[in-house]
Amino acid sequence: MDSIIFHFNRRGNDLVIDYEHQTIKNEQAPAAGWITKLINRGKDGLWAVATWTQKAKAYLKNREYRYYSPVFFTRKADSKLISIHSLALTNTPRTNKLKPLVAKIDTQCFICSDQRLLNQMMGISDDDFIQYSGKTLEPVRMFESDDEKIRKLMGVSKEDIARYYGR
Repeated sequence: MDSIIFHFNRRGNDLVIDYEHQTIKNEQAPAAGWITKLINRGKDGLWAVATWTQKAKAYLKNREYRYYSPVFFTRKADSKLISIHSLALTNTPRTNKLKPLVAKIDTQCFICSDQRLLNQMMGISDDDFIQYSGKTLEPVRMFESDDEKIRKLMGVSKEDIARYYGR
């Protein structure tokens, strides 16, 4: 897993998630989403943080696609996995007893109350905030009740902050 994460980070690009391995079939390959971060979860395996296109979200929500299939590069000497080329949404994975994809995380436990309030004021959904706020599975605590941080990030006055929070 460390080698896979190292190669992913060294490359510096998000990793494509396509449909039915179109990326390796030398045909048009629209993205279903992008892997933005890989996490070594030890015995729980390699986890990926992904952003999804609207079309892919609909497919996953409607259970039209349920599984994934990775394309790996292996070392010839010992067949050790060293990196991931791409990932595909598929309904016929080669891996047995694979758990279906989870397309949405429970945002309630990842966003502090002040951030949620700020998102509501700005018209940002929890899902969009998680998707664009650093793409992490760690709890998001950008503002933590700090009016000064909010003021600087939003470019508004202290009076505006007080008015937003009803203070």
